[in-house]
Amino acid sequence: MPTAVAGITAFIVLVGILVIFHFRERDRETGISDAPSSEISVSSENDLSRKISLLDQCLYGALFKAGLSRNDIVSTHKAPRSAGGNRWELKTIRITLPKAVSFKNLKNYFTPNHLSFPLDVSRKFTRSKSDLLTMDVMLKGITTHSIMFSRPRKYASLPPPQKQKPPPVPVTGRVAIIIDDIGLAKEPAMEIMELNAPIALSLFPLAPFSREIAEVAHAKGFNVMLHVPLEPRTYPHRNPGPGALYTSMDSSTMVAQLTTDINSVPHVKGINNHMGSLFTEDEASMATLLKWIKGKGLFFVDSRTTPLTVGHRLAVRMGIPSAERRVFLDNEQNVEAILAKIDELGDIAINEGKAIGIGHPRQTTITALQKGIPRLRSRGLKLVPVSEMLE
Repeated sequence: MPTAVAGITAFIVLVGILVIFHFRERDRETGISDAPSSEISVSSENDLSRKISLLDQCLYGALFKAGLSRNDIVSTHKAPRSAGGNRWELKTIRITLPKAVSFKNLKNYFTPNHLSFPLDVSRKFTRSKSDLLTMDVMLKGITTHSIMFSRPRKYASLPPPQKQKPPPVPVTGRVAIIIDDIGLAKEPAMEIMELNAPIALSLFPLAPFSREIAEVAHAKGFNVMLHVPLEPRTYPHRNPGPGALYTSMDSSTMVAQLTTDINSVPHVKGINNHMGSLFTEDEASMATLLKWIKGKGLFFVDSRTTPLTVGHRLAVRMGIPSAERRVFLDNEQNVEAILAKIDELGDIAINEGKAIGIGHPRQTTITALQKGIPRLRSRGLKLVPVSEMLE
């Protein structure tokens, strides 16, 4: 008997266990739980993510029904969020709204009826600017999406940026430079023509390279001058060189020599004197020279190798285009000394409106001009051909 009772008791206990297990399994399948529910009644993060994903599909469907396409979606961004024990990703979508879709009509596609979403979905529209509409979408209090609609911005068509040029320096005076004693060597003359300035080249008659240099200078647009040797006071101790004129010559001899001289240098536009401290003081000799210059249609620049010269004054009186030298640039063969003379030339041009300087084809002079020409221009001085400085 006791054995039978024990057997019955064991059977009852087993049945009770089976009944309890059955009901727990049913509760698990139906989602019934003793734990407190969240605001949206989700049992796991996976379940919330699934519902947000479903809402995502509904929103995209509404966008496409409103007349938008994937090409109108500028960007999407996800940011992690958490609240009330739930964790999810807030999705921000930026959309450029086509002209055919108005902000007003757009709102109609995001009503609960259009979304066809089974759970409680709300929306909030914010118009922060005339061309920007933001829609926040909430799933039972949780903001899951922020969709920003904007119109394409119109930008004025602008010309390409221009390089700013420094303001021009006002012209304060004009400067002309003559380099004479040219023709004995070719290289210095070629360097002078690379100085980016309208320097006049005055060439010796009958010199070995004068013809070739004159051709190049003319082709490059430089003033070509004939550097006529004239008798100095120190003659015969100092010889003025081939093609020279002397006060002892009669007019026909002088003209014959001048003709020989000018035939050795092509493209001559004007004359200046080499030496001539005696000749330029002699009015009769200068009258013969200037008459020949006038007949050839040339201009004359008095080098002023003596303060008693009559050359420029007589040329003006005879109606010959003429000018005179104000500064010898390189009597002292030192770059700094020559630069000081170039500055002096600039000072005169500023004070008097114009000035002519004369130098020689030496390396120190060329080096000084490379530095001095920009200095003149920085002071507002304009370098011009000597032919523009005539009276």
